[in-house]
Amino acid sequence: DTEQAFPSDVCVHELFEAQAARTPEALAVTFEGVSLTYRELNEQAEQLAVYLQRLGVGPDVLVGVYMERSLDLIVSFLGIWKAGGAYVPLDPFNPSQRLLHMVEDSGAKIILTQRHLQGKLEVAEDIAIISMDEVNREGLLDEYGSVPILERKVQPHHLAYVIYTSGSTGRPKGVMVEHKSVVNHMYWMYTQFHLDSTERVLFRTSISFDPSVLELLLPFITGGLLIVAHPQVNEDLDDLVSTIQENKVTTLQLVPSLLGLLLENNSFLRCHSLRRVFCGGEAMTIALQNKFFSQMNTELYNLYGPTEGTIDTTFWSCDPEHQKRTVPIGKAISNIKTYILDKNLQPVPIGVSGQLYIGGDGLARGYRNPDLNAERFISIPLSSHVLGETLYYTGDLVRYASDGNIEYIGRIDHQVKINGVRMELGEIATVLHSHDQVKEAIVIVREDEYIGKQLIAYVVVDEQQEHMDHILQHYMTEQLPQVMVPSVYVFLDALPLNANGKVDRKALPVPDTYVAEEQVVHPSTSIEKTVARACQELLGTNNISMSDNFFKLGGHSLLAAQFISRLRKTLDVEIALRTVLDTTTLAALA
Repeated sequence: DTEQAFPSDVCVHELFEAQAARTPEALAVTFEGVSLTYRELNEQAEQLAVYLQRLGVGPDVLVGVYMERSLDLIVSFLGIWKAGGAYVPLDPFNPSQRLLHMVEDSGAKIILTQRHLQGKLEVAEDIAIISMDEVNREGLLDEYGSVPILERKVQPHHLAYVIYTSGSTGRPKGVMVEHKSVVNHMYWMYTQFHLDSTERVLFRTSISFDPSVLELLLPFITGGLLIVAHPQVNEDLDDLVSTIQENKVTTLQLVPSLLGLLLENNSFLRCHSLRRVFCGGEAMTIALQNKFFSQMNTELYNLYGPTEGTIDTTFWSCDPEHQKRTVPIGKAISNIKTYILDKNLQPVPIGVSGQLYIGGDGLARGYRNPDLNAERFISIPLSSHVLGETLYYTGDLVRYASDGNIEYIGRIDHQVKINGVRMELGEIATVLHSHDQVKEAIVIVREDEYIGKQLIAYVVVDEQQEHMDHILQHYMTEQLPQVMVPSVYVFLDALPLNANGKVDRKALPVPDTYVAEEQVVHPSTSIEKTVARACQELLGTNNISMSDNFFKLGGHSLLAAQFISRLRKTLDVEIALRTVLDTTTLAALA
């Protein structure tokens, strides 16, 4: 039984307001040397709320937030909530086509942004784009400083945010999460981890993902300090470590793949202030857990949960004495229900694998497009093992261990997670298929011992052109986040089919056997040699040609961060991640 009392009658921002009333002069948030107290942050958010209410924002009204990490971003979230609205995160690092779909699907008629981003998102004329720094600079909010919020009609059952996740139809789908679900999660964290006013939490996760909500709110319910990382912090591991050190961060959230990279070069040894690390987004291995405890005297937690379950559904406190074959995802958090059922919706015995369903106070309202609900939000009839209620079908294959903890086994469908980012392979294939030269396409994940998971696209085209892989790579980069763009393109005359006429994934050829033998272009200058050497060391291969592309060779966004870090150190130059993404060859990058 996970039932626990929590403040179910309040909204998310009211947790912050209560803390602001208790410690008004304590520092609430800091960004690049500028800080706001709880009183100052509360006043700025209040001013914005009145301004937004005058524009029609109220309960269940969605407001887009197209901003990089900054103080204005934090003010925006709180201001939208105080006005009664819900936010739709629009991370500027994502392709504009994807963001435009989110704006259109959400129905948001107001977008808060920053001056340097204005004009980069070409939305319909009836959508108001408001630059936060211009609003503040021109003093437009000053007149609202002494004006009370017009109406406080928002209730716990109203929406707090709508976050878009990968969809199998080729379009991302908006998950609608209510205030009560977020409050339940944050109150569980507050009580479970005995948090206090000395917490210093790093806000570094992309606003596109719901763990960012955890980072945002955790210090605000304890009287602690939110440290807003600068927008490029995730591009350089050394930069990330320095940020943790300089700001004496106590609580950090990472995906296992990033944690592994930090442990690999002993970066964490310098982070003496850390008290706890939350890990989630993908499966954690025993090897990673052991490596962590061999370097760190810090608490480590394995968190699990889909966006539809509001941030986290289960948790496990990692223990160096636990040396079984897997790291469990643990047990359900407060007021969350988990069921492991067979295909007939009957419970499975301990040790037998089954499909994970979740319910309780963390369950999202559903998808913004209600037509998508039937596939995942299942109404379970009243029975001896399930109270008649709606459950979310996760698609995850799990089992109960003998001690009652849940062990993650894998996926039932073609949804995957790479570097903590959830994606549907069907969405990637659909986008690929939308290119006018592509007749058929299928995307799979290939596991490489050295570089990890890699997306491979198998493509049938109308007419093979020179550098077709570069053409498709560029096209996909404009449509999808980089982590969802295939690294390798294999061109076939036809996709192999099984007896039922479906694509036979097992018959798809290993990429290397079908990659054309290009003449290797050796590095000629000292800079090219440095670039090639960095690639060889990171990707574990000597077969590097300067005509190759970093991602075609097997690189991905996390490895790109390491790649950039090495080049910055060796060459003493500033290189942006976007430069690596947009450059077609290593020679051009050099």
